[in-house]
Amino acid sequence: MTTKTAPWFGRVLKWHKMLDGHACAYRGRVYTIVKPEGEERWHFTVNPDYPAAEPLSRCGGPGLARSLERSRPLAEAWLLVDPADRIAGAPNFMYAVRGDRPGFGELGELIVWTDADQGLLRICRSVPWSPGDPKLPGPLVATVQPIFHRGGQITHWRTAGPDGTHWDNSAYWCEACRLVESRA
Repeated sequence: MTTKTAPWFGRVLKWHKMLDGHACAYRGRVYTIVKPEGEERWHFTVNPDYPAAEPLSRCGGPGLARSLERSRPLAEAWLLVDPADRIAGAPNFMYAVRGDRPGFGELGELIVWTDADQGLLRICRSVPWSPGDPKLPGPLVATVQPIFHRGGQITHWRTAGPDGTHWDNSAYWCEACRLVESRA
């Protein structure tokens, strides 16, 4: 018996290995990520937000991560998450997917960490600073889960309390963060 894993970035779109990289199709376009010779990071070959724009780098598009295993989730987040949710105003979603544990709320007392196995983000109170890790997760405040439609599009973000009680659905990640902040 196999257990089905929860949908999460890096597992939503179907990726195909190509001679020079990996590609996936989304909303009628093919997006390719490559790691050119001599480069440390994987890159999109075009800017996913502005495919017809001038190249951002000699690789064409924005850089992702050093390994393919970390680049695919970032690439999918870039494609599937609304651009407004990847900029300041809420914790930058790309940082959360990358595993950086971004903080938000007054004085950054709430931190976000990814639970890819469960297909959600856990929002916790931060605990006092320690020399090894300045942002350790403390007590769970809420969870936020992207709900994917067939084809990968996010239909909404489901927010739940620490006990799993459904709070609300939000159209955007930043709205879900504001809800959590108001209840924290």
